[in-house]
Amino acid sequence: MKRGFLYLVCILMVTLPVGVNGAPVGDTGAGVPVQVTANRSDQIAAAIDGDRIVWLDERHGGADIYLYDIAAATETRITNGTAIPLWPDVSGNRIVWQENLFGSPEIHLYDPATGTEPRLTDGAGGRTVPAIDGDRVVWFDVRAGTGGIYAMNLTNGTVVRVSPGPVQGDPLIVSPDVSGGTIVWADESVGNYTVFVSRGAAEPVSLANGSALQGFPAVSGDRIVWSETRSGSASLVVHNLTTGEEERVAVGPPGVAAYPDISGDLVVWQNATGLDTDDIYLLDLATGEIRQVTDDDASQILPHVSGDRVVWTDNRSGDWDIYLGSAGAGP
Repeated sequence: MKRGFLYLVCILMVTLPVGVNGAPVGDTGAGVPVQVTANRSDQIAAAIDGDRIVWLDERHGGADIYLYDIAAATETRITNGTAIPLWPDVSGNRIVWQENLFGSPEIHLYDPATGTEPRLTDGAGGRTVPAIDGDRVVWFDVRAGTGGIYAMNLTNGTVVRVSPGPVQGDPLIVSPDVSGGTIVWADESVGNYTVFVSRGAAEPVSLANGSALQGFPAVSGDRIVWSETRSGSASLVVHNLTTGEEERVAVGPPGVAAYPDISGDLVVWQNATGLDTDDIYLLDLATGEIRQVTDDDASQILPHVSGDRVVWTDNRSGDWDIYLGSAGAGP
């Protein structure tokens, strides 16, 4: 079961070398990452917003969405094991995920006001990798011919197609994300994976600069981060939508950067080595400092950041657990 459960979040990487320096980041105070999950089954694919962490959990024999409230120190099971949920995301009290209850992927929402799990999409199937920010949910519709990037306004229930045409590619590389009125994604239909951005009602704009392979975009405010390979050289790219400036973090082996995420001035990623000893790293855009979040010999993968908190999936105990660290603490 453990191999099958982990396969649900297999690491599809772009070759992106990144250099690191500095000391490990720990939790507030002690400087040691905190293990959020204690159950000896596997817990993977965490997301975080403020005090709330969500993840996939196999303790009941299948897969469920769990929620942990940091301030209240309470853990809540959200789903009941009747379907296979994937790729949870959280914003405030709201949680979204992909669910295969009806044989093909749909987008579901946890509504804390009612305790229900309404299905956001219409049942035709083919929706995957959702993201949420406030009252906006975005997802990748993978259906041939009608697919693309879609967004729902949870306040009035309206759904709009954000991409002007069908979007192609591996869902994890396409990886749509949203922050306020800004939506980003990658699209392979243009002949190579290229990052696009849509702001408000404006037409989407390609952020490609020459011939490059771009993917795994994430957005926070007016900054977008993605993974990029250009002419055999790989990097993390931070693009400022206000100024148009781009910052590239690119050096050689031993690792490559995968699954970047951004919150304010902080960017995190998984340094993928292919040796089952991956670590999490952090870039502070305000200072330019790159810091190591984990230094354990096990594997730490799939990071997310909110404020100065970082969560990831970690197998140092022999099974997969969710860990929490703080960018503000010393080693």
